[in-house]
Amino acid sequence: MTWGKTRICHDNTCIFTTGITGAIPRTTDYPAVPVMPTQQIESTHETGSALVHIHVRNDDESPGSDPDKFAEVQNSVKKHYPGMIIQFSTGGRGRDRTARGAALEHCPDMASLTTGSVNVPRQCLTSAPMAPKRKACP
Repeated sequence: MTWGKTRICHDNTCIFTTGITGAIPRTTDYPAVPVMPTQQIESTHETGSALVHIHVRNDDESPGSDPDKFAEVQNSVKKHYPGMIIQFSTGGRGRDRTARGAALEHCPDMASLTTGSVNVPRQCLTSAPMAPKRKACP
């Protein structure tokens, strides 16, 4: 089961993008939602997508920013689905705004970028100013 799929088409060429799990659904709400890295990899084969958008979770299933969990999913995607484009989420729902970009040290192919504040039900997501702190990926 996948939780979000986007189809981008131009001149009869399509790229399917899949968000394996979002930042919010939990197994108490949706028992099949793949929240742990191994579950996300098992779900990826079902998508038929060229690009995977990755969120990670803390052990309590809340939205996470752990660079090691991002790396675990990234390495498994590269191993099992060579050529799939990997995009890390740097979105803010439920995550410490100063830690959201920490996983970029693992050099995904792409990352989401929230350029300003976003209003969602019951909260406003603010983005911390980000100065270049790391060297660019090769």
